[in-house]
Formats: sequence, C-alpha cells, structure tokens
Amino acid sequence: AILQTDELCPSGRVYIAPDRVTVYNAALTQVDLRNNFNKSYRMTVVAQSGERFCFFRRWGRTGAKDDSYKRASYTFREDHKTEVFRSVGAATRAFEAQFKKMTGVDWSSLKGWEFQKQPGGYMMVELSRLAKEKGKRLKCSSSADDGTRCSLEPRLRSLIEQLWDENTIIDVMKDQGVDLEQMPLGKLSKKAVEKGHKVLEGVREVLEVNKAERGMGTSNALVLKAKLEAACTEFFSIIPSASPRMITTFSELQKRVDMLNVLSDIAFAQTLASKSKGLNHPLDEKYATMNCDLKLLPKSDPKWDYIQRSLANTCTAKERMAQLYGYGNGTNVPEILDIFEVERKGEAKRFATHDSIKNRKLLWHGTNIAVVVAICATGLRIMPHS
Repeated sequence: AILQTDELCPSGRVYIAPDRVTVYNAALTQVDLRNNFNKSYRMTVVAQSGERFCFFRRWGRTGAKDDSYKRASYTFREDHKTEVFRSVGAATRAFEAQFKKMTGVDWSSLKGWEFQKQPGGYMMVELSRLAKEKGKRLKCSSSADDGTRCSLEPRLRSLIEQLWDENTIIDVMKDQGVDLEQMPLGKLSKKAVEKGHKVLEGVREVLEVNKAERGMGTSNALVLKAKLEAACTEFFSIIPSASPRMITTFSELQKRVDMLNVLSDIAFAQTLASKSKGLNHPLDEKYATMNCDLKLLPKSDPKWDYIQRSLANTCTAKERMAQLYGYGNGTNVPEILDIFEVERKGEAKRFATHDSIKNRKLLWHGTNIAVVVAICATGLRIMPHS
C-alpha cells in the first residue's frame, strides 16, 4: 500500500527514512465541487541500486485514464515527471519542497500530528501501511504453485476463493464509486473510512437543520449550498471518487454511509490477509484468519429442506409459479447452490445458555459478497453510523 509505487514509477523501492517510520510516498487530491476541481497528485522517492535516487511525480484528473484528462475543462502539459539524484538528501529535499508547495504543510511536521488541510492546498490521502500481498490471484486448486496442498474440501475451497477473490472486491469498490487510481484495494485505510464517517455526520446535521428551518420557513438556500459544498469537498478529498457529486438528500447521504460500511469491512479483510504467514496453502491461510468453522450442509439435512421452503414461500407469485411449473425464462428465480453452517469460535458455548428457548425465528440477511469475510470473522454488527 504505502510501500507500493505508481505503475509509471521507475523500478526500485519506496525510500524509507532511517527512523523506519517516515515513508517518502504521498498521494494528494484536490476536490472543489464549486469550481469543478477533481485533481490528483502522486509523489514518491524511489531508491535504486548504485546510490541512485529518483523523485517521481504523477498528476491528472482523479479517475482519468490515458489522455482523457486533457479533455477536461482544465489541462496539464504532462502527466508525470522523474528527476534523478545521486544523493538521498537531494531527493528527499526535492520531495519535501514539492509537498510544501502542493499542500502548504511542512513534511517534517507530519511526524507529531495529523495532516491538516490548508486553504487552497491539496489534501493528503490516508494510505494503509499494510504491504500489498504479492503473488498471483488465488487459484481454486488442490495444490499451490510450490506444491503445497490445500486441505479444504472442494466446495468449501471454491467458497473461500470467491470470498477472497481480488477481482470481485475491486468490482464492488468500482460499483461503490471509489476511485481506484487514488485508493486501490491495497491502500484502503480504516482511518480514512473513520474520517469519512465523521464528515458525513456533519452533512447529516446540515440536512437536519435545513429540514427544521424549512418547516419554520427560515431556510436559506445559499447558506445550505455553501455548507454542503464545503462538507462534500472534504469528504471526497478523504475518500477519492471517480465522479464526486453534491450530497443534497438523506437518501444520497445513506448511499455514501453504506459505501463506507462496505469499505470498512473490505479494509478489515485486508488486515486479516496481512496476517497470513505463508506456511500453508494460500486458501488454508485465508480460511484460518476468518476465525470460524464453515461446514457444507448435506441436502439430506432437514435444515436444507426448511431453508428451501422458506425461500420458495417468500418469492413473488411470478417467481413461485416459474419455480413450480418451469415456465418463463426463470432469470429471477433464486436457486440454492450450497448451504454452509457457520460457527464462530466460542459462539456455541454462548448460545448454549439459551438452549431452553424453543420459539425461534430464521433471520434472513442479504449482504455484499465483499463483506462476508468480515461477518464470518466478527459476526453481524450494527454499524454505528447506520
């Protein structure tokens, strides 16, 4: 994540200062909804062999690819630049000077306090300090490239692969509107998500005050617009979006809250992934981090029939007729492929205290596939901002 270089960056490694804390790698963004600013700026010091250091910069419109940024209402002469230095001091001084120029903040001041955006300056995007997992996409095979065998039975193995599939998670992030150029999968930061929630709480307060003032006939449209512009600009500076828009209704606000909830669970799953020790098959290691036992329910089990009937009874009339008589294209008819029982470590003992309760109900919970890992690891949670 923070140790990952840009795809256009010269080969080498991100330079880390002798204190082992300061990483010369920064992602900046500048969003201004009023003036249609939505720009990104990436800067890195790269250490190469032979006492050679490169200061790399890349800029453009957030979400733009190739030359599409040139078609925006503002243009740039170039989209990246590399300067070569023969000493680390010269490279880091160039980095720090450019950081000051773009943000108005001294790089050295970041050691003791959080970044504070300056008027007219760029915002620093919070990057995860987790190293991006190396290697190929997880394969649903019985053995890894190094010959390590997977101990999971085939159907469970297939499920674990789906839950941890990086392409699936990336698709979910795209659907949520996240700009993957500025905040790709490996850079998701829990801290950034928490900051985003805090800003959205401010947006909620503005909307609630406006709702109350409208009821009293004292609402001021210009004041409302100014407050929402400021809050939304701050939000999209923290959580880069390919298409930032003003949040003007409670339904739009809820969509952004739901987005952050999904991103929070994805970030949590990435934290679990970083705990893999690489001693066993990748799928075995991923499964172990989920802190639960998943068991495939046989179709002969009475619970399978109960769930099957419950699903059929809650279909729409059209879906139920198609399911019973097989007419129509059946595209909307849900089909159960597998059912897995989940037992989180320690939960059976806690549930045992309620064995005497016989009146039980089946809870249906629909969720995004990208958050299933977090649910298995921590259980169902009521998000504090929902």
